[in-house]
Amino acid sequence: MKAFRYILGLIAAFTAIIALLVGSIEIAAFSSRGFYERQYEKNNVLASVGMEMEDLMEVTDYMLDYLQGKQEVLSVTTTMWGQERDFFNDRERAHMADVAQLNINAITVMWCCAASSVICLGALAASFVLPRRRPEHDFLSVLCRCVITGTLVFIFLLGIGAVIVSADFDHYWRIFHRIFFTNDLWLLDPSTDMLINIVPLNFFIALVARCALLFLFFILILLVPSVIYLVTIRRKRRRRRPHLPPSLYLSLLMVCSLALSLAAPTDCLSEEDILGLETAPEISADAAILIERSTGTVLYSKNAEKSEFPASTTKVMTALLTLENCNLEETVDFTRTAIYALTPGASHIGMTVGEQLTVSDCLYGLLLPSANEVANALAEHVSGSMPAFVELMNKRAAELGCTNTHFSNPNGLHEADHTTCARDLALILQACLSTPNFIRIDSTKTYVIDPTNLVDESRPMKTTHRMLQSDSSYYDSRVICGKTGHTPEAGGCLITYAESNGLELICVVMNAAQPGEYEDTKRLLDYGFSSFSMTSALDLNQLTGTNDGICPSFYTSSQIPLYKLSDTQTIITSDRSLMSYTLEKNEEQIPVMVHLQAGNLALSSVPLEPVIQEDNPLTLQGFPASYIQTMEKAGENYLPIIILCAVLALALVLIYTAVRNTPERILSRRQKTTRIFKNVNLKKIKIK
Repeated sequence: MKAFRYILGLIAAFTAIIALLVGSIEIAAFSSRGFYERQYEKNNVLASVGMEMEDLMEVTDYMLDYLQGKQEVLSVTTTMWGQERDFFNDRERAHMADVAQLNINAITVMWCCAASSVICLGALAASFVLPRRRPEHDFLSVLCRCVITGTLVFIFLLGIGAVIVSADFDHYWRIFHRIFFTNDLWLLDPSTDMLINIVPLNFFIALVARCALLFLFFILILLVPSVIYLVTIRRKRRRRRPHLPPSLYLSLLMVCSLALSLAAPTDCLSEEDILGLETAPEISADAAILIERSTGTVLYSKNAEKSEFPASTTKVMTALLTLENCNLEETVDFTRTAIYALTPGASHIGMTVGEQLTVSDCLYGLLLPSANEVANALAEHVSGSMPAFVELMNKRAAELGCTNTHFSNPNGLHEADHTTCARDLALILQACLSTPNFIRIDSTKTYVIDPTNLVDESRPMKTTHRMLQSDSSYYDSRVICGKTGHTPEAGGCLITYAESNGLELICVVMNAAQPGEYEDTKRLLDYGFSSFSMTSALDLNQLTGTNDGICPSFYTSSQIPLYKLSDTQTIITSDRSLMSYTLEKNEEQIPVMVHLQAGNLALSSVPLEPVIQEDNPLTLQGFPASYIQTMEKAGENYLPIIILCAVLALALVLIYTAVRNTPERILSRRQKTTRIFKNVNLKKIKIK
């Protein structure tokens, strides 16, 4: 009966604590509008999404209502960078539907735990119908002991879990999503998904701290009355200074430790501390973006989602659809519509009605001299008509993730509703670069179209991209290909693909005063190639080097191999993380510390020690893992499993000790000892 009572009490305490934990999360996440507003200001969210605070808070209120089931559809039209658009895209809506369902499940668990706690408390109270002679045997005494023991075990488990998770947050964050989500919709891209921009990592850290402090407050409400009651009944019984059991001291110590850990500053950097942003160049163009080709990592952005007129940069989409749907040897017929549907002054190569070219020749005429009648002819060849081709253009743009693009023609001649943005153009060029034959054609400096069925003369052509022209003052050997564009309404537009030392960059500049698009592109390329370099996320050994007089070689006490580090260097990793490191030097200018960071997250600070290369104890064991998994761990790490097993064993010991040391059991043992002592015949004992 006694054990059954304590089991009921522990179940009631545990379920109540779980209900309080879930309730703390709900209150912290949904009760305060001011919390979101403060976090938006602190993390400079308004600049990231191009919104006013009032509009962003309206989106936030709607999103919170949706997560609580008060709204059926997650769709909010708002103003971003001066343009009206829906804040959420389809991927974000699908992910938030999963989050809303998870929130509903959490609330269900909370009420189930609360009901279970009430039922167990009722059963525990019913077991005390008969009056007890000693105050330690009453209902409140048992309940208080169970509350203290349950709280101690729960906080201890929670603390151990927090330590394990903090050691490799990214790993356990992914495990959490794999457990609670059946898809990969939670992997959001900051360049396309606005949701991840309004809730950066610093926001989640602040939200977790807020939840933990609120939960700690509720725990103290349970603990303090329990401690006071047990102290009071002990004082009444013994009439002397109360002696608290060790479990009470340990419980209070765990609560204080948790509070101190929450109050400690987090190791995160502000946006101003991110390497490279403060050294980014100033450009004159109205909009621009610089991305790394293979990962899509954004290295520079200025009004990247602002709607602009693309002019002839539209032709890269025309080229993409042609390459995806046609064979290069197919014959293209030039119709009257294709040739004469041009505005006065539009660029062309002088095609006549009924003339024929191969698709290959058309692509050269499209991309090098930017011939508009060729764009029209290719559109009719691919889709049968230009309106049908325009529909295909917009459909393909949506498939590539373009959110601010609407094409009205295949050539880029000015129309009021023919718009795109720098980010979308970068996505289109990124797709083109992976399409066979595009780079070969677009990187050609000069080309000659042979005589055709109607014209006996050849047509020599050259690229309009000055950074590809060796006789131009803007020539840059790093540039591989690109496309120009200009109309009075669009200004100077330029998209460029360049490569240097294994790093491939895509640069888009829009609405610049000619020839400012070339000057801005050169500045951005210089910035990209001087500030960033490419490496694999799991192969930082590419930086391994010896002491060549440029930078001494070092290894860390954690057995990291030798690295040849520059004073300031940023690494774009293949897992879409942006990692950077800086060296801290002593008075003798010898590096003593390396600081790693990914975006605005500070990863770690590792001390450096000089060593002679032949004495370097390089092994394949013990490589440290960071937030972006800079290198693979050799073998499996069983430490978290061992810690969890030890915690569970300790919890069982504490529960057993609490049950064994109840007043009833102590009194029973004393009575048994007394009976044994009374059975001893003292007269038979001889005392010498």
